[in-house]
Amino acid sequence: MRAALLVLLGGCADDPQVAALAEVSQQLSFESVDQLGPHHFLGSLRHERERSDGSVGTTDEAVEIRWQDWDSFEYRRTVDSELESAVIARDGVPWALLADGSWREGQDAEPHRLELRQSWNAWDQALEPYRGRIDYTDRGTEVVEGRNARRYGLSLAPLPAPAASPAKGGKSRKAKARAAAEDPQGDRLVSISGEVWVDEATAVRLLADVTAARVHRGRRHTVTLKVVRSDVGRDQKIQPPPNVSAARQRVRTRPGRAPPSAPPNPNPEGTSP
Repeated sequence: MRAALLVLLGGCADDPQVAALAEVSQQLSFESVDQLGPHHFLGSLRHERERSDGSVGTTDEAVEIRWQDWDSFEYRRTVDSELESAVIARDGVPWALLADGSWREGQDAEPHRLELRQSWNAWDQALEPYRGRIDYTDRGTEVVEGRNARRYGLSLAPLPAPAASPAKGGKSRKAKARAAAEDPQGDRLVSISGEVWVDEATAVRLLADVTAARVHRGRRHTVTLKVVRSDVGRDQKIQPPPNVSAARQRVRTRPGRAPPSAPPNPNPEGTSP
């Protein structure tokens, strides 16, 4: 990823690290985020949607990830303060939280890794409709979590210039899309504002605070996104869920195989149930 980042940066004019870093940050996978090493991630989304009667409905979502490596991680998702799902993986052994509050042990962490890959990107979940319309204004370099980060201000880019009319008459696909975007009663982007801090070494977003508004099917939809990555490079102390260590030993211990000398601490400091 580092080599690819340098290639992309090297192809830009003026100050390539300023011009291309924001663009590269929009092309990352979770494998790229793993380059940060162990860290804590918290992404929150607030959706405010206008209803048919003119009132506004609000939904709050949050994703929390404690990342040690591909075998040891925690993932939690909440909606309106209600825990929707939770997974803990330690040394490749996963546990999933059930509706009754108990934890079910699995045999393979890979399905949960796939879920993680699909859920980590709160940025895309919030701002996918704005892709290609975000302007980045460089505001210099700051140190975040001991790492050099480029700070950008965000704004809504103007619509691209209309394309030439098709030779055979009728509107082109781009022209139709532009007309729909300009329709005050249809779908259109209204605004985007805020800031994002992008790690200069990996192009991973370390911090973000963004608000964006659009009109969808004639009704206003506003989304507020906050992203915080912290404890970069620190041991996340991933442990099995509370009160399951003894059961895990009984299930995993086979004839001729000695159990561990001592069970893991079921509730280490800093670990939430």
